[in-house]
Amino acid sequence: QNLNTMATKKDDGGSAFPFNFEYGTKSTGMSLRDYFAAKAMQSLLREEVAEDDIRKQRCAIALASYNIADAMIEARNT
Repeated sequence: QNLNTMATKKDDGGSAFPFNFEYGTKSTGMSLRDYFAAKAMQSLLREEVAEDDIRKQRCAIALASYNIADAMIEARNT
């Protein structure tokens, strides 16, 4: 599955940071889905994994991160 295709079909959870505290204005910024995926990816990459393995598995790691993010958004909406 292509990440761009996946991103357009899923609920992105809205803006992760809808308020810009520095300027006191609304900001769209990154989506909550992208924020959750980034946090999930940090956790997945925290494991003791050889750098070569990460390079070989980067697409699988990215997909797993978005699957976790989608589950988090789904749980949030229930």
